[in-house]
Amino acid sequence: MVGSGSYLIAHNSIDCGWADGATGINVFARAFAPEASAIVVDNYVTMLAPEGTVFGASSAGIQIRGFAQGNSVLNNRIRGRARAALAVNNNNGGIPGNNSFVANDLDGFQSSLADIFIDAGATNTSVIGRPARVEDHGTGTVIVPMR
Repeated sequence: MVGSGSYLIAHNSIDCGWADGATGINVFARAFAPEASAIVVDNYVTMLAPEGTVFGASSAGIQIRGFAQGNSVLNNRIRGRARAALAVNNNNGGIPGNNSFVANDLDGFQSSLADIFIDAGATNTSVIGRPARVEDHGTGTVIVPMR
């Protein structure tokens, strides 16, 4: 999903077999086409990279990047292996902000970096859900573990 507008990505089953730079669901915006208010809900993402894969910086089950603002990633199941299950990444000067990850199921996911990765510059990311390995380089991040 790229560009301006509001989006709903719901009830999909995604199998991603690419290793380097692969993302199951990618919410991305550029300066000239800012994106806002995507809802990514109830998807089943399987990252099928083979054992021993060296993952690229964009490898994630669900990724928010660039100028993407105000997105919600809710109640998704992510399985398999990648650099991260969930990620917020800056991109070519684009700083994502005000994004949230809520009640996503990462059980059985194998990350090479962290279950949830928040890149430098990302602002006001909320992570609400079961405890997970989080690597946070952003500002204003709020993490609320739930059982």
